[in-house]
Formats: sequence, C-alpha cells, structure tokens
Amino acid sequence: VVVGAWSVTPSEWLAGTSQQVEFSTWDVVLDPSSATIDAGPGVVVSGLAAGDSTGHRLVGTVTVASDAPGGPRDLRLQEGTSEVVATRGAFVVRDLPHAGTCDDAVEEGNAADGSYVSTDAGLDSLDLDTSSCPVDPQGVEQAIPISLQAGQRLRATLQHEGLKEGVLYLTDACDSTETVYPCAAETRGAGAVTLDYTAYADEELLLVVDSASSFTSSLYRVDLARSAPQPFLVDPSLLGSSVSETLYVDCLRSDCAWAEGELSFDFGPEITVNEVRVFDATFAEVDVTVDVAAQAASYDVVATTPGGDAVSEGAMQVEPFHYTDSCANADAIGPLTTGRYSSGNFVAGPDTFDPSPCLSAADGPESVFLVDVPPGHTLRAEVSMPGLDPSIYLLSSCPSGSPLVCADRDSDDRPEMLTWTAPASGASVYLVVDGFSSLDSGSFTLDLELSP
Repeated sequence: VVVGAWSVTPSEWLAGTSQQVEFSTWDVVLDPSSATIDAGPGVVVSGLAAGDSTGHRLVGTVTVASDAPGGPRDLRLQEGTSEVVATRGAFVVRDLPHAGTCDDAVEEGNAADGSYVSTDAGLDSLDLDTSSCPVDPQGVEQAIPISLQAGQRLRATLQHEGLKEGVLYLTDACDSTETVYPCAAETRGAGAVTLDYTAYADEELLLVVDSASSFTSSLYRVDLARSAPQPFLVDPSLLGSSVSETLYVDCLRSDCAWAEGELSFDFGPEITVNEVRVFDATFAEVDVTVDVAAQAASYDVVATTPGGDAVSEGAMQVEPFHYTDSCANADAIGPLTTGRYSSGNFVAGPDTFDPSPCLSAADGPESVFLVDVPPGHTLRAEVSMPGLDPSIYLLSSCPSGSPLVCADRDSDDRPEMLTWTAPASGASVYLVVDGFSSLDSGSFTLDLELSP
C-alpha cells in the first residue's frame, strides 16, 4: 500500500447529491478499465474514465447517499495488486443547519460530528471579548452549539475559501462577557486552522467561526470531531523530548478512589515515571522524564489501581524537541538522531547567526540543533515550513562557526534540503533553521537522516 500524493477536485462532496470528480495521482499509471476507488460507506464512485493521455488522471461520478456519515474520507484506489491511499482525500459535507444569527443557531441545538459548509455572508458581529486570540479577529461570526461530556475532547478544523485566514474560539453564550477560550488562528499560508479543547465537566458551549480579516464574504468548511469521554485528564498534555516535567492528573469518574501507594501510571516505553503523589481520591501529581529519542506521537496513558486499569486514549502528545533559539539550549537538549521532528511555535525568536557568504540573506528568527555525525557518515536534512520560505545551513561551531553548507530555493512553500558528509574523524555540527525574511516565522517539520 502506498500513501500517495493525490489531487481530488472537487474534494467536498455534498450528501444526497451526485457530481463529476477528477482524481489525480503521480504514484501510479491508471487504467480506468480496471481501477476502482473506495471512498467508504454511503459513497459510490462509478463511471471511471481517463482524464488525460498520461494515465495519471481519472474522472468519474461520485454519488453520496443522503444518510452517508459526514467528515473526512480516506480514498483507496485499487488496480490489480496495487493500492494507493489518499488520507483525508475528500470530505462528505452537509449544509450547516445552524447558519444564521446566534440565537437561531442555539435553537438548532448541538451540532453532530461531521463536516459542514456555509457562508459568512449576511452575518453580524457578536461583539465578544477576543483579547485571548493570537490575532484580532475582524470578520463576522457564526456560532455553532457544541455539547461536551466530562473528559471529551473536541477537535474543530476551519477552512475558508480563498485568502481569508480563519479564527476559531469557544464561548459560553451569545452575549457572553467572558474572554473567549481557547482561541486558534490560522498561520499565514497554512490553509486551515484547528482548535482542540478538552472538557473537565459536562459543558454546553458555542464554537465560533470567525476570520482575521474583513474581506468580502466567503464560503467555508468546518469539521467537527469529538472523542469518547476519557476517565482522567493529564495536564500539560504536550511534552518535548529530553525533558522532566510534573504532570497533574484529574480523575473524572464518579467511582474514582485513588490512594497513596495504590496508584501507578504507564505512559509508554519512551516516558519514565519517576514519582506519583496522590493528594485526594481524584487528583495526583506525576513526575516524568521523556526519552531524548522519543518520536512525535500520541500516547495512551494507563492508570492502575487495585480495582483495575483505566485507559485515557491519546492523553499525552510528545513532540521530539522544543524550539531552541540558542547554542546553550541546543547543547542542553543534546544531539539529534535520525528521525522526524516537529517544532513548537517558531515565532519571534532572535536573528543571531550569519550564514554569509554561503547565503546572501537569512533574516528570519532561528532555531538551532546539535547533530553528531559519525566518521564518514552523510547528514541529510529536509525542512518544511508551510506557506513560508525557510533557509537551512550547517555551522562548524556555535554561534560563530563558518557555514559548511546552505540551502535556500528562493521560493515560498517549498521544502529546503541539504546534505553534508563528515570527515574520517566525524564531526559535531549545528543545524540552523532560519527564514529568508523576518516574516518567514512559523512551525516547521525537520526530517533528519544520518547514514554511512
């Protein structure tokens, strides 16, 4: 099975309709006479025909049942023994029943999980306190009622049509005077914004669709998904590698009876539990250390008592490293090894390093990492910074070492790649993730490989 690069046009399929759709992939040459596409329950793809002469495009009719489950769909294209998968390749959508004024939306009641489309045309401002948002929202608002049980996690994703950058936040009422929380805003060029929230008690909330600008009205899609209620919650739920942290664990079950000496936790093989302190029947502190080699992943957490095990699914998220803006921080974290790493919020750091004459300009904030390259081994690094223009380079020492190799394609939204081979004695080098300009500042993904 190959997880391929697909293009599906259009990718939003309205329940209860049929439409022509083009499927494109460069991973295989397609034969419409033998190819099939499975889009999951309630969706039928039929009448496949060649979309061009290259064999990389198919056109067909997509028919979506009126009762088809809404939300993202993984698409499976099969031809003989070959199978190509497009994860979240399309979305079964419905018209948002809550479209309109906030009071009308509340009357519609709780919105079910799924994907919805609507427009912000004709909406008014709710005049809410959005001072907690990373940007000052300038758009008009659509409220969507959300019911959550204690321990339930909400994930909402908003994608506006065109250049509009979305903002999502939660509030408790149409006329609330409380500051909205949480609030998430789309970063430049990301194309969508995602808000995550976990309820510590049963709650009736309003999810508000907004935007960072007051541009003309546009269409948007909002995706809603809630987890099953979890028996306990962990805070903080996001850790970096090679860190020690005290975690606060709240039990949400009515029969919870935690006691000192009778409670233990298992966070997985890459997270070591150092000490558990129980304060009452529903609250504990847990000291943990995350292994330096921990990979980006969600971890299930198991709480064990004499009464049995309770599992909180995906309660802990690990990112391989924190954003590091100095040589001292890079040395403290230690050398990176082969793997994929996701940064935290790479914003507003210092502009310290000088990559000249290797690069003529790299004026963005920087993140720097130590890499020990074994004798004669080759370092390969690729950095992606969606919607932005990154630069990367290696320094022989930190902070004033000479640049060994640099990469900058002079183009937004394209990954930067470099390779460098260590001498026979090996070498410790510093990999710097930079931005072409001061505006090129955002989260990034680093793929690192050390090979003979």
